[in-house]
Order: sequence, then C-alpha cells, then structure tokens
Amino acid sequence: MNKSGNVKGISKVSLQFQKGLSLIELMVAMVIGLILVAGVIEIYVNSKQTYRNQDALSRLQENGRYALSTLVTKIRPAGFAGCGSLEAVETNVIADPPVPSTFNKFTAVTGYENNGGQSWDATLPPELGAVVDDTDVITLARTGDCGATLAGNLEPNNANIQVDADNTCDFKQDDVLMISDCEKADVFRIVNTVSGTKIQTVTHSQGSNNANTLSKLYQEDAEILDFSSETYFIRNGASGVPALWVLDGTQAAGAGNNPLELVEGVENLQVQYGIDDGFDSVPDRYVDADVAKANWDKVVAVRIQLLLRTIENVQAAQYTFNDVNYSGGFLRQELQATVKLRNRGLL
Repeated sequence: MNKSGNVKGISKVSLQFQKGLSLIELMVAMVIGLILVAGVIEIYVNSKQTYRNQDALSRLQENGRYALSTLVTKIRPAGFAGCGSLEAVETNVIADPPVPSTFNKFTAVTGYENNGGQSWDATLPPELGAVVDDTDVITLARTGDCGATLAGNLEPNNANIQVDADNTCDFKQDDVLMISDCEKADVFRIVNTVSGTKIQTVTHSQGSNNANTLSKLYQEDAEILDFSSETYFIRNGASGVPALWVLDGTQAAGAGNNPLELVEGVENLQVQYGIDDGFDSVPDRYVDADVAKANWDKVVAVRIQLLLRTIENVQAAQYTFNDVNYSGGFLRQELQATVKLRNRGLL
C-alpha cells in the first residue's frame, strides 16, 4: 500500500466497479439461459413424440401382419372336404344349430356387405352384434384332416361310430366332425366319446343332432375330419377400439367367448370375390358380396383389404380409405392380399 492508501497497482475507483453484475447483464444471462432450456425441452418433446409415433407404428404393423396372416390362412383352405371336392361330394348336415345347415360349393365361402345401415341378409348370425358401418363380413367353412378313419359299427346304422385311435383329432364332446367316403358325407356333433387303446367310440345321438343315424352305411375306407365354420368381421372391442372379431359357427350355444376379439386396431375390412366365369380356375372379375351372392359356387379367389390404426392418438392427419374419410389423430396403414382357394376350380 502506498502513501495515498491505495493497494499497489489498483486504484479506489477500479475497485468500486467490481462489486457485482448490473441488472442488464443479469437479464441478458437469464434470457440466454431460458433460450437454452427451451431448446432442450423442444428436443425432448420432439424425441418423445418421434418415439411414440415409431412405437405406435410398430404395434400397428405387428397387428396388421397378424390379422392379414390369420385371414389368409383361413381363406386358402376354405371348402376342403377331405378326399373329395365339394363339387362332387353330397353332404348331409345333422348337427343342430348354430352349425350351418348346409356345407357345399355354395356355402364354403360367403360374405355380406354393410353399407351404412343396410339391412343384413337374414342368415347373418345375430351374435355378431354391432358390426362397424361400411365394413364387410366373410364366412368360411372347411374340414381339417387329423388322420382318423372309420374302424367299426359299420352295420347296422346306429347312433355312434368307432374310429381308429391312431389319430391326432383329440375328439371332445361338442366337437363337430364330418365323415366322408369321397361320394357322400355327414356333418354331426359329438355327444359323447369313449377312448380305448385301439378304438375310440364317438356318439352322435339326438342330444345335439337332429337325427341318430347317418345318411348311409359307411365302410372302413371312410375318413373322419374336423369341421369348422368361422365368420370374420369388424366391431368395437372392449376398450372401444375397432377390432377384428371371429364367430365360431360350430361352438355350442352358451359356451362363452364367442365371438372372440382377435386383433385390436383393425378399423375396416373390405372383401371382394374372384368369380370364375370361364370354368378354367382363373378369376375373371372381382365383385362385392352383393354381386357374388348369385355365384358363390364360382368363387375361386378372395381379395381382402385391411385398414389398421394406432391404438393411441398420435396427432396424425385425416385418412381416406374405400371412399370414407377417417378423422385425424391416428396413424393408419392399408394391407391387402389376394388368396387363391386351393379347393376350388377344375375337378
């Protein structure tokens, strides 16, 4: 310190100007800080929205693949009747409803239009409930081979058959089966089963059928097949989101879980039927159900279109599908496939 009282090299004046920040400097610093924080928040929000969109889209695509795969898998074998085609086999149905009263070339593949409140065909099962407007319905019937053959009770005609136990059918009460010898066939519901080491006894009495006996005396060359009839349609699920549903047309009344919600987020199903006018197993035109209903026996292919939507609202734009405008808020994606029926066409 010198004689004037100042610290060596530093004046009193310079110390007075180093006591703190000015208000302007503080406000500038706060503005810069707020800008940085706002930038970080914007980056976070954008990243979060991108993640939500990608996650919702991946779920949508997964649901779409499963829904499309299910329909394709069920449509392709429609009309399968074992060793003989439905064009040649005369089929008799003795199983009580809800099993369809007929199984032939006219009923293997059928469908319905629902154009904004249009009256349904009288044969459409009321169990479908509130089908979404402007969506289609398709019903498929077929049999499945499980390796069972007739083994006994060939004569006289009675209320049960005996089946070789070497099969994968896993027969249970209320299952619906078809017995066929490639010329004639009977569809019946199992009332009771008794399993043995080599023989399984399957009862088809009037407890669940309208007749005790079958239409003919089948011989040991007859095969036993699983019978199925399924209807696919769109209606709102338990959460209020549109979904793909299936109605099991062979399940006994009151069995529960019928119809069953399959895939959430399926907003629309459109079906067209390939009609073979030239009898060459090739579709000449694709038409809606209201036109195809006069030519169900000529359907050799089915074209399906699905509209999928995300479960969560992700602020997406409006979408148009099948001339219908769908409100914004959900990501949407279309999937389609054309399926050739393996059991239709040339004999």
